Amino acid sequence: KPARGDRRFKDEVWNHSPFYELLKQSYLTNSKQLTELVDEAQVDDKLKLQLRFYARQFIDAMSPANFPATNPDVVRTAIQTRSASLAAGMQNLVTAP
Repeated sequence: KPARGDRRFKDEVWNHSPFYELLKQSYLTNSKQLTELVDEAQVDDKLKLQLRFYARQFIDAMSPANFPATNPDVVRTAIQTRSASLAAGMQNLVTAP
């Protein structure tokens, strides 16, 4: 299960669609395994803190909720707006300072 307070998987589609459920469970399982790997590393405390930090950054960055093709809310909005939401997002990306 997602960590308490994790809002990335609040959309019900994550629990009712086999595709999104698989994505979510794969992500959570891999996240847990990477966290355990870091926790079991035979290194000094300073390096372990650094490893935890970088592992957490990687884990958060790889969430399927961060990618348009694997985020059900983005897909739904793109369908509803006939891709206008994606075009607006790309325009924001291109014009961002």
